[in-house]
Amino acid sequence: MRQEIAFAVRNGKTDDQILGELENRYGASILVVPRFRGFNMLLWLVPLAAVFIAFAIFIWRRWSVAAEARRCASSK
Repeated sequence: MRQEIAFAVRNGKTDDQILGELENRYGASILVVPRFRGFNMLLWLVPLAAVFIAFAIFIWRRWSVAAEARRCASSK
């Protein structure tokens, strides 16, 4: 693989061209960080969405507990 890369560099190919050829030949698993396109977008978006949803649930629960505490305090 190193020889392939060296040969491509000597032939004047860009980094993106070399990575694209390697990805086509060996699959996306050859890349340490998958590209942000096609199905690989899910590898980036799902964890971000999960963190956002977890944060939203955390804020909502804190807000509802605080609102309930205010309601109980004002009814006494």
